[in-house]
This record gives sequence, C-alpha cells and structure tokens, in this order.
Amino acid sequence: MRNNRRNHGGGLARGGSGKGAAAKLLPLKVLAVCAIGVVAYFICKPDVPDRPIKDSVAVAEPPTATVSPEFATIYLDNSVSMQGYVHGRQYLDALADLMSVYPRTEARCVGDSGEVIKTGSELIGKLTNNAIHYVGQSLLNEDMKRIVGDVNASKKPKIAFFVTDGIMCGPDAEIRKTPDYNINHRQELTNSISSVFKGKGLGVSVYRLVSDFKGVYYCYDNSHKPIDALRSFYIIAIGKPEVVSDFKENLIKRQKQSIFKLRPQNEIHFIESKPINQYLSINAGADGNVVLSIDKNNMVVYDRSKIKSDKDNGINFHISFDAFKNYKLSEGDLAKNTKVTIDGTPYKAETVVDSLRNAIIVKVDKNRLKGTRDGSKVHITIPYFTPAWITSSIVSNDNDLRFIQGLADESTFFFNYFINGIMNGVLSSSDFNIYDRELLLKRK
Repeated sequence: MRNNRRNHGGGLARGGSGKGAAAKLLPLKVLAVCAIGVVAYFICKPDVPDRPIKDSVAVAEPPTATVSPEFATIYLDNSVSMQGYVHGRQYLDALADLMSVYPRTEARCVGDSGEVIKTGSELIGKLTNNAIHYVGQSLLNEDMKRIVGDVNASKKPKIAFFVTDGIMCGPDAEIRKTPDYNINHRQELTNSISSVFKGKGLGVSVYRLVSDFKGVYYCYDNSHKPIDALRSFYIIAIGKPEVVSDFKENLIKRQKQSIFKLRPQNEIHFIESKPINQYLSINAGADGNVVLSIDKNNMVVYDRSKIKSDKDNGINFHISFDAFKNYKLSEGDLAKNTKVTIDGTPYKAETVVDSLRNAIIVKVDKNRLKGTRDGSKVHITIPYFTPAWITSSIVSNDNDLRFIQGLADESTFFFNYFINGIMNGVLSSSDFNIYDRELLLKRK
C-alpha cells in the first residue's frame, strides 16, 4: 500500500496530465475495493487452526522392508582358536542349519577364498574330519573388511555370515612385544571395527550361540592352554539393511520347526539407519473412548470437554511394537527408555506396556498442555540403548586369563567393545533415536 500512495502523490504534484477527474479518482476506487475485500475475508474466514511450519513435518519412516538375497556366503573364522568348536554338536548343528536358510548358500574360510563348500553335509564333513585349513591368527577388522568388500561388490542382493568367536585382537607380533597390547589398545581395536562399516550403508545383526568347546584357548596375551567348557560363538549377518532384515524374519519362521537347531541365546540388530516414526495412535478419555486423529502435518486437535478432568483420563499415545520389528529389545526396556518433552521441557510421563494392545502407552496429563491458540508440541523419543546382556559378565569379560587356570566360561574377551565398534560404524550418530515423533496438540 505504501508504494501506491507514493505513486499517487507524485501524479498530483505534476498537476495532472490531461487524464481528467475520473482518472484522478481511480486509485481511490481501487483502494476502496481492496479494503472491502479484506474486511470480507476476515468476516468469512473459516475456523481452521494454524498449521505447524513445514519443517516440523516428519518424513514417514516405517521399519525397513525385507528383500531376499540371491546369494549367501558363510565365512568361517579359521584361526586356530576356532578348532575347539568342532567337538560341539551345537556348533555343527547351527552351521548345518545356516546352510539351509537360503537355497544358493556357499561356505568358505575367510582367509582362503579358493575353496568353496556348496552343501551342508560337505561343510560338516570337512569340519569333523579336520579338513579345514586353520591359520595362526585372525584380525576381526581385516576379516570383516574383506567380507564387506565382497558384499558391496555384488550386483545382486547378497548376505554374508561371519562365524567367529568374536574376540578382538591386535597383531601377534605386537602382543609378543607387549603382552598387554590388547588391553592398552582396546579403543583403537574398537575404532578399527567401526571403520569397516562407516559410510557403507549396510545392516548388521549379531547372534550369540553357545556350544561345547574342547581345544586350545588363547588368552588376550596369547598365553594358551587346552580347555573343555561351554563357549560362546557368533554368527554375524552382513548385507544391505533390507537383506539382513529378511534373514531375521526367516530365522523366526524357521525356529518354529523343532528340527531347526539354530537358536541364538541373544541377538542384537543394527538394521535401521533412521529413527522410526510410524505406528502411532492416540486416544483420550475414560478407557480411551475418544479417538484422536493425526493429520498430515503432525497436528492433533482435541476437545477438552470430552476428556474427564482427572489425570488418569488424559491423552494416551500408543506406539505399536510392530515399529520395532527390526530390533530385538524387550518391551519393558523400550517403555523404560521412552522420553517425552512438552514444548522443549522434559516431562515425566507414565509409560506402560500394554500386551493386549501390543503397544507402549505413553500417558500425558492434558492439563500440562497449553490451551492457547499455539498449542503444545509433544515430542516422544526412544534413544538407542545397549541391552543389558551385552555388558553382562556372563557374555563379556575384560580379563580372560582365568580361563587357563581352570575357570573358563561362556564369556568373550572385550565383547562389549566389539559391539560398540559395530554400533558406531553402522548407526548414523552417537545420539541415535530408535523412535522419534513430534506432534502439535491443539484444543478445539
């Protein structure tokens, strides 16, 4: 409007230009029409709540879908420390079953790409007849680097399985010079695992199994002695996230068959590279009888009069456990680690597991929400957390010298560091959220 007035004043200063009186009044008529239009707009404006800014709209991130691999390769850690497992029925049964999950599966030693084993019976035969070529030492980072290169070189979907005792170790020559090398360089060893996966766009699943072990065990300083005990070993699935997800689902289906013996004691999955933000529903009122809808801009409009005044009948956010199908995390741990902020301020929400609805329920008192035109932003996250079994002394140890003193157990030297190495290499950041959803709640 300022420019119009300036132009009109300029015309008057020039004393007219022969357009006549009607021409002089034209701008005033235009102004009058505009003013009437503005007034009419505000009188007739529909009662539609303001939309949140576009930047707040979350891109839909459902769980990663599954894609079946066309090729599968089992890579055996053929370091001499693995020989003791061949005396364990559990180890042999697991490998035989692993060969059967996908039709085009082959096996080979990670340090020997020449010999290819095509059938489960051939693999078990070579293991039990000591026909596998064992080497003095394996470096996990180098072995997995070779496997990752093989997976990424495939033009068709491929999955690789690394079967190993999962013990991070430095070069033998360094340990001979400094027996505490592995202790002193544990972070360096962890970082070497991370570097294998950084920027590769891969998914990784780690399955822990337990088998009888009868053979020579090598401690972190390379002191060694024959032991006869139960020992953990690991099947590490490596491939594109959708392919690793497919194996996870296939394993669940196959385990319904009693004859199938590949049954991990524990498992952890690094399949999702982004936070999930789907599988959310909202209700309110007594017994959740008021269903609230979420629009495409992540806004929820509620009628306060339909929700009772007591806190227990507030607003309930339901996160279906289907959102976490590519994880192996307990429902209780997911609920316990759920965090809520309201307008940027931490809020201690009541969070419970509802087995009937197969969901986490996050309860928010409606009185905590703003009743103003702007509404309140409710932000629900589940930050990544390490399952308790990873750091359990039954699974992970930081000193295995007791093994050669007759005190061997299932635990694995520095296993928690090994998992941290994989996690830091695969996940997009150290503050990764498993679930992340922000909503704008407004009163009607």
